Amino acid sequence: MSSQPSRPSQSAQPPQPSGQPRRLPCGRTSPRGSDQDTDLDVAPQLERLEEYIKGEGLKRSEQRAKIVELILTTQGSKPGHFGVQELMSRIQAVEPTIGAATVYRNVKLLCDAGILQETLTDESGQTLYEVAESGHHDHIVCLTCGEIFEFHDEAIETAQDRVARKLSFKPARHSHIIYADCEFKSR
Repeated sequence: MSSQPSRPSQSAQPPQPSGQPRRLPCGRTSPRGSDQDTDLDVAPQLERLEEYIKGEGLKRSEQRAKIVELILTTQGSKPGHFGVQELMSRIQAVEPTIGAATVYRNVKLLCDAGILQETLTDESGQTLYEVAESGHHDHIVCLTCGEIFEFHDEAIETAQDRVARKLSFKPARHSHIIYADCEFKSR
């Protein structure tokens, strides 16, 4: 496995005025918008969790449901990409009765239930997650500021399928991550 380019540490950004887009160190506007974006709808994810738990013969847990709710609502904008440590800190800031072990155990379960998905591994080896959505997308990681940008390009998807067929494979899934230097900073 090849080593991934190192990504700058994400230092705290100065607060932006309410409703204003967050500025990244490279000068670009954050792809996650302003601090007034709407939260994701919790109800369908909780239904998905309940179906999964019932199908697996597991017990219902208020803490597990609370973790899902907090994942979808605590960032003030679309949850984006996060590591388990960051998630644990966010959850414990709002719900200190939920312990670290509970958060760690439930991240795998939430991936298995189709609520979360692994996105990529950062330079420190930490797995980053995001809320599983129906639309496929790929990622560009800015090497200047570490921000993760999502994109979808049908030409890339077509080329991947063509290469797989040429080599006698039928793709089951893929992950496409581009690590790039931001050209925006030179403007």
